Amino acid sequence: MPELKQDITDLRMFELLDQLLASGTIDSKQQFCDTAGLLKQNLNRIRNSDSFHFTVQHVRNVCKEYGINANYVLGFEKKKYRIKQ
Repeated sequence: MPELKQDITDLRMFELLDQLLASGTIDSKQQFCDTAGLLKQNLNRIRNSDSFHFTVQHVRNVCKEYGINANYVLGFEKKKYRIKQ
């Protein structure tokens, strides 16, 4: 079976999901999906497929809700959190 190559955006969104769960910021994967505007069953499709990915709207929703730097998620910057203004 060929090795799955995940997109940086997908990898960072899953990293955020794990960190938000570990920190207690969210209580469940369902809460993350609701915020993103994503059906929960699509998490496994994104994780296990080259054909499914988080959309720009999913990224935007999560970044806006949790103060995440979208440029970090997209792989352009190393700073994870936005500066509050």
